[in-house]
Amino acid sequence: MLTLSLLLWTGCGGDKPPAPEADRARALAEMERLTAAAPVAEAPPAVEGAALVPIEITWEGVGLLHQSYFSDREAMTALSVALAPYLTGPVQLFIRYDNKTFQGQLRVRVPPSGFLRPPAESGQSINLAALAPITTALASYRRAIASRFDVRVDGFSVGLELYRGPSICVIGVGGAPPPDGRVVSPCVQVNGVEICGEPSATGVSFAEDRLEKIADCFP
Repeated sequence: MLTLSLLLWTGCGGDKPPAPEADRARALAEMERLTAAAPVAEAPPAVEGAALVPIEITWEGVGLLHQSYFSDREAMTALSVALAPYLTGPVQLFIRYDNKTFQGQLRVRVPPSGFLRPPAESGQSINLAALAPITTALASYRRAIASRFDVRVDGFSVGLELYRGPSICVIGVGGAPPPDGRVVSPCVQVNGVEICGEPSATGVSFAEDRLEKIADCFP
C-alpha cells in the first residue's frame, strides 16, 4: 500500500524552485492579485451527453490501491468533460509519487499539437492565465479523489508538462495550499531551471534573455 505524506507547498507545482525566491514570490503575488480580480470561470459539470476526451493514465510509484482511487469513474468523467474544450485526445495524465521525498504530482503532458486553445503570444508576453481551465480541472479532480478516498492526495501538486524536443517545460500553480488551480504560475520551469516573468492583465511578459530560454516551450 502506498504511504502518502502532505507536501510543503511552494506555490509553483510543489517543487523547490531554482529561481531567486524574491523574484518568484513577487511574480506569484502579482499573479494572484490579478487572478483574484478576474471573473471566476466555472468548470462545466459532468452531465450526460457532454463532450468527453479520452484520458490515458501513466503511473509512477503509485500503488494498486491508490491507482483504483485515481481511476474513480465519476472523477475521471468530470475531468474528461472539463478538459475536452482545451486539449486534443487522448490526454496523457501522469500520476507520480516519490517514496523518498514523499511528493506526489498530477501532470498533463501536452504535445506540440495538443492545445485546442494555445496561450496567445504578443511580443514578449504570453497569456499563461489561459491555461487556468486545465489546471483548475486537475485541482478539482485531485480534490474529488482526496475527499472521497484519501485526504492526503490534496498534497499532490498539479501542473502541465510541455515536451518540446530537448526541452521539458513545466507550468505549475500558485495560491493558498492546496492551490485550486486558478492561479497559473508566471514561472516556467525549463529542464529544471525556473524562469519567471512579469504578470499583467494581458499576459506574462518575459525579458528578452528569459524569453529565449522558454522559446521552445511555446513554438
